[in-house]
Amino acid sequence: MIDFSIITVVLNAKKDLQRTLNSVFKQEFKNYELIIIDGGSTDGTLSLIEENKGRISSWVSEPDNGIYDAMNKGIAKASGKYINFLNSGDEYKDELVLKIVKDTTKSDIIYSDTIILDEGRRVLKYHCPGGSISLRSFWKGMVINHQSLFVRRDIVSNYQAKYKIASDFDWTIRLFRRAKTIQYIDIPLVKYYLGGVSDRQIFDSQKETLMIIKKEFGFSFYAIAKVRFAVYNFWRLMK
Repeated sequence: MIDFSIITVVLNAKKDLQRTLNSVFKQEFKNYELIIIDGGSTDGTLSLIEENKGRISSWVSEPDNGIYDAMNKGIAKASGKYINFLNSGDEYKDELVLKIVKDTTKSDIIYSDTIILDEGRRVLKYHCPGGSISLRSFWKGMVINHQSLFVRRDIVSNYQAKYKIASDFDWTIRLFRRAKTIQYIDIPLVKYYLGGVSDRQIFDSQKETLMIIKKEFGFSFYAIAKVRFAVYNFWRLMK
């Protein structure tokens, strides 16, 4: 059985995709499948995919209804024991990442620290959630980086299309509800390239996130989270 299904979603990002492919291809642990979901790129991304198709397990290029629709297509194609989303521009930290995860895969969910890169690909910060993350932790928002999650495929469900920006937050909460065992790896495994939809549209993202918090945790946690976001937005504007 294939151990890892690595799903990469891309749209008109040839240069970013090359970095992502390189970080996957150099992995010492090779029992993985790489699935590319392209949204109908016109910038040369398809030629890059064609050049590497011998090392890509499955790919499709067609219009979609947004990033979460594309991710759902990737889930439908996955056959590995664990699923990881490594979208265009994101990278594994080094060639040992899959080996490290394989050596510790005893849980439904494995998560790790993340290196956050800015748009110039400089290290902006390290995101270290710690080992005490549970379902209740998510009333604060997305406390785990999406790209640093390795999840057993048999507990994975589709992203909900009704959320346009924060569906990954809703998806992760649902995973934590299903998971019987959760494991934390206390080193960064992924370099996350800041600049996704949720980062460009931060206020819309917060609005959806608050809707999900209210639905999952009730009004009291929603009210507290709303104040936290307001303080953060004030601080951000004053910088």
